[in-house]
Amino acid sequence: NFGPDLGTVQSWMPENILINILDPNHSISHGYDLWSVVLNDGTPMQGIIVSETSNAIILNGEGGARTTIARSDIRSLKSLNVSAMPNDFEKRISKQQMADLISFIRKGD
Repeated sequence: NFGPDLGTVQSWMPENILINILDPNHSISHGYDLWSVVLNDGTPMQGIIVSETSNAIILNGEGGARTTIARSDIRSLKSLNVSAMPNDFEKRISKQQMADLISFIRKGD
């Protein structure tokens, strides 16, 4: 999963769904904040930490790509305190598509 289960969202008011779509950083579900990782060789990565141990983390990146990273390979690791959801989604779809999306979410299909 790259985002939280939206099953409970169907009972939300349409305005609240729209607010969270337009401003995904308004309310970030626990465990779904975006992390920045820089490897020892300087390679930058971003994603959601889906699992971690004292030896490694598993980072779920865009498109669902999971990467296991040894902690010994990490130069820096920090939460970006932002949602992984794009913050310009309204620019990518029309008003009608947004209305259809909200309707679809509220139906719970």
